[in-house]
Amino acid sequence: MGKTYVHKNCEIYLPGSPYREDMGSLPLDCFLDEEEYERLPEEKKEEYCLLVDGKLQCRI
Repeated sequence: MGKTYVHKNCEIYLPGSPYREDMGSLPLDCFLDEEEYERLPEEKKEEYCLLVDGKLQCRI
């Protein structure tokens, strides 16, 4: 399975979140696969975190 990147503002949509039911209003760029992430400019990459075991791991 490939890597999934999540926008920092979209953490509320992860499994276990009380806001999960509101997925209908989910912004389209909340979740990116590795290929989409790699195409982002460096400054945009800083807005995303790697999803590992249901938790975000952000670059520092």
